[in-house]
Amino acid sequence: MNFSSGWREVKKTRKKHRCFGCRELIQEGSRAWYVAGKYEGDFFADYYCDDCKVFMDENPDYFEEEIYYGDIGDARKEIGEASV
Repeated sequence: MNFSSGWREVKKTRKKHRCFGCRELIQEGSRAWYVAGKYEGDFFADYYCDDCKVFMDENPDYFEEEIYYGDIGDARKEIGEASV
C-alpha cells in the first residue's frame, strides 16, 4: 500500500464542509481537520470533524486499511458512542 498524507488543524472553517468520517455537516466557524495526500497514485483531500479525528487517534486498530466515506461514524456507532 502506497500512502502519504498530512493533517492540518482548521481552527475555524470559513464555510460548511461534510465530514468524510461520519458524513455529518461541519458548520461554518467550527473546528475541523483537513487531510490531503496521495494513495496508490491518486490524490485526495478531505475534512474530518473533531469527534472523528479524536476517535481515529484513540482507536487506530479500526483503521489499519483504507477508510471509506462514513466508516468512522459506523465504527463509533458500533462501539456505542452517543451523538453519532
